Amino acid sequence: MKLFMLVGCRKVGKDTSAIILCSKLDCNSYAIADPIKDGVCEMLKVNRKWVEENKDEIIKLPNGFEVTVRSLLIGYGKMIKGFYGLDCFLDKLKEKIVGDPNKFTVISDGRLLREPEYFRNHFDCVVIKVLRDVDKTEDSNDLTEVEPMMIKADYEVDNNGTLEELHDQLEYILSKEIE
Repeated sequence: MKLFMLVGCRKVGKDTSAIILCSKLDCNSYAIADPIKDGVCEMLKVNRKWVEENKDEIIKLPNGFEVTVRSLLIGYGKMIKGFYGLDCFLDKLKEKIVGDPNKFTVISDGRLLREPEYFRNHFDCVVIKVLRDVDKTEDSNDLTEVEPMMIKADYEVDNNGTLEELHDQLEYILSKEIE
């Protein structure tokens, strides 16, 4: 099993890169944050599409607090890790990947320093950092926005150009990593 892990800050093109890689490799893509998003969806009584499309929207919670959906996702993830340990989401994802019959797998949402190291310890893992100029938000100082820039990647792709240029960069990486 060869694992391609995409890392980077928010809105840099990790999901787009995952779609490209999966179409080339005919494999599945997984996200570390899926259980977090599922929990927030259940809490808010909304579907995943709504959460994905409204991450920067401000919502009013039952206690009167107003937060962005993104802040709620970050807080929920931290709370669950506080109860179950820092690797709880990584352990769950590892189980899914081990059960995946494909030769290749893509993780689309690496954000924290410990995540690539965890998967490198368990799989033949290639880390690809996706870079793009994005605007800062209120969440820009959260670890999920600071740590991606400190992750040591095997490759970096610049997603400030065209979609075709992103395709070309990812194809180059595959040509080096797939025998």
